[in-house]
Amino acid sequence: MLVKVYLYAIECQLMRNRIIAIALSVASFTAHAQQDMHELKGDKMSLKFLVREPNAKDKKTPLIILLHGRGGTEESMFSKADQLPKEAIIISPRAPLDMAKGTYGWYHVVQGGDAPEPEPAEAESSRKILAAFIKEIEEKYQVPPNHVYIMGFSQGGAMALGIGLTQPELVRGVISLSGRVLNEFKTHLAPTDRLKPLVTFIGHGTKDKLLPLKYAQMNKTFLEGYHIPVAYHEYDEGHEINAAEMLDIKDWFKKELQRK
Repeated sequence: MLVKVYLYAIECQLMRNRIIAIALSVASFTAHAQQDMHELKGDKMSLKFLVREPNAKDKKTPLIILLHGRGGTEESMFSKADQLPKEAIIISPRAPLDMAKGTYGWYHVVQGGDAPEPEPAEAESSRKILAAFIKEIEEKYQVPPNHVYIMGFSQGGAMALGIGLTQPELVRGVISLSGRVLNEFKTHLAPTDRLKPLVTFIGHGTKDKLLPLKYAQMNKTFLEGYHIPVAYHEYDEGHEINAAEMLDIKDWFKKELQRK
């Protein structure tokens, strides 16, 4: 009887050891996966970036490029990845210009009137760099332009609109959050027939003091003037992205991807 009890105790200990080993393996795998997800890539590309890839990909897999604002980093918008379609490849690049204390931007600004005014040459240079990066990403991940979306906040929203309006053949849709159409990009506007396939989402805070709501309303008017579909939303917020906005974006993507 004592022998049986002893053997049973040994079996229980072995089982516990196996469970611990499995748990440690899972934890190690998860840690490595998270490390890989936050590994900065793109050493030989126009911009460095973070990426989240879905478990499975096919010819319908969408790709969403996230653009941070002035004074942000590639992590700023990447934090929204979990609230975007799980089947999508998520790319979050670092803007090309150094700002203060390890942050980045697409162009420097000076305060003019009721909103910051961009440095024109920097904005145009960043637009060209971003366009080259989008082409590189589409080739690297083998995603056609009609499955690519570009989503930006603040300066990133302006850059997203800039790409959509000047080189619409690079993307299917633009999501601009607290952004605006820069005058610098209007001189490079694509012909109306090339703009027809573009779809857009405009979100803006009614309490935005950095870039007042009127700029979102101007965005809507401008886009509709070129017969570009606009999903327009206002939120009870300042210069930020809130939970309600992300829910609307998620719903917009759900409807958009169902059309594919």
